[in-house]
Amino acid sequence: MLKFFRHIRQNLLNEGKITKYLKYAIGEIILVVIGILIALSINNWNETKAERKIEKDYIISLIEDLEADTTKLSYVIKRYETSELKIDTVLKMYHKLAMGYNDTLRRNLPAVTSFPDFIYTDRTMQQLKNSGGMRYIVNKKASNGIIDYDLSVKHLLESYIPDLNFYYENTNLLWFEIVDVDALERDSKTLSISDMEKGSKNYLLKNDQATLGKFNNAIRNFKGDLTLIKNTEIDLVQKASNLITLLKIEYQLE
Repeated sequence: MLKFFRHIRQNLLNEGKITKYLKYAIGEIILVVIGILIALSINNWNETKAERKIEKDYIISLIEDLEADTTKLSYVIKRYETSELKIDTVLKMYHKLAMGYNDTLRRNLPAVTSFPDFIYTDRTMQQLKNSGGMRYIVNKKASNGIIDYDLSVKHLLESYIPDLNFYYENTNLLWFEIVDVDALERDSKTLSISDMEKGSKNYLLKNDQATLGKFNNAIRNFKGDLTLIKNTEIDLVQKASNLITLLKIEYQLE
């Protein structure tokens, strides 16, 4: 093709048709530019198509992660609700702790020494961050929603959970300082609950007002933070559900 064009130009020059030669040369340049522009357009179209596929793949993967989060959060929230009820029972009956053995009180006390963990499903989120994948999320509603959700989870995990863990450690330390676990376990193997409740033992290593008051305060702080986190996670479930709906609508996945 190039040889053909050169041949035409050479003939025009040989015939002395300078004006026609110039017009032909300009036309040839225009054709070359048009060809380049068409090639660039096709290349850009292919790149855009490939990027939109990457974007959609990320969104599908993110929805799977969000659905996993809602399942885990719902389970954790139920655990928190159960713990709240048990701790409420402990606080209502706390005055009986030093009076003697009370089976209801003892069965609910372990609720102040544990709490369920929420493990963030951030597989896709890490890919978006570490590989610069967020640049593929060109839908502003989607990108804003994703960033907002991630910040909300991080706030829960980095601010609220450490506070709860602090109170958890306090109640655990006081639990082992106050409760006579050895005596409780030995008697529970040989005595019935009725006999233990009729007995005079309270199974405490310490029962002075200051120590028991400190344990009560720790339980109340633990319960207050636990309730705060539970409510935060309820809001987070709603936020995750709303984001799933948004992503499915924006990317026509339903």
